[in-house]
Amino acid sequence: MAGHRRENDRRPREARCQVAKLNVGFIGCGGIAGAHMDALSRIPSAKVVAFCDVDLERAQKRADQFGGGKVFQTPSEMLEAVKLDAVWICLPPFAHGAAEMACVEAGVPFMVEKPINRSLQQARRIADAIAQKGLLTAAAYMNRYRKGVNQAKALFEEDPPVLAMGGWIGGTPRPDPAHPITLWWIQKDKSGGQFIEQVTHTADLLRYLCGEAMQVSAFAATGFNKDIPGYNIEDAVAATVKMSNGGVALLYSCCASNARGGVALSVYGVRHAAEFTG
Repeated sequence: MAGHRRENDRRPREARCQVAKLNVGFIGCGGIAGAHMDALSRIPSAKVVAFCDVDLERAQKRADQFGGGKVFQTPSEMLEAVKLDAVWICLPPFAHGAAEMACVEAGVPFMVEKPINRSLQQARRIADAIAQKGLLTAAAYMNRYRKGVNQAKALFEEDPPVLAMGGWIGGTPRPDPAHPITLWWIQKDKSGGQFIEQVTHTADLLRYLCGEAMQVSAFAATGFNKDIPGYNIEDAVAATVKMSNGGVALLYSCCASNARGGVALSVYGVRHAAEFTG
């Protein structure tokens, strides 16, 4: 009978539950991509079979590291040459757009690393194309899936947050050619600044717990970090937010505090409070 295991099926449970292996491709093979590849390598039903990067040598190194596979320099080449079940897009903020649209056109589901874009207009165009295609996608905002976060969310369902405040405070960034991220991270047109590149995690968690932002105002501080070649991002940002649940929030970033820093989000309801640190 359909839906029931045959009485004479004596295979081990693991064998009976086997599913077809998912073939995964990567667009972007840098540091964060390596972390995702490592995680996927521990999932028996997934295999990374295609590696795409503007630096072919970097793509080849990842292929060698994770069991081989084909390497490519452009997303369109990879999507045309290999039948993929899913794609991981692990690109810096300034490189988004073409990769996502190539996946949409090919009809391949994809996961995109944060921040998903530094252009609201481009992000909306991609979102519209995804919706029209009916494509399965995901964004790497992993904090939504943490046990503690969802315990707090359950509490705040009956006790809506009145106030939330949080952000990311760190020291002065210094460009280092040995670490490419430090070269583009300090450039406004590349990273969007610390608020977009890092506090995006805090903003997403705020949305998850408190609802959407209805009104936003912000101020930035500049001129405190000095003598850093190529540096033109804000030293600090403070934003106040009116949330859809009626509460208010303060989000902040600072990359000029060399004495003390940290990552945190505190959320306060009438009866409950939650504090997240990292």
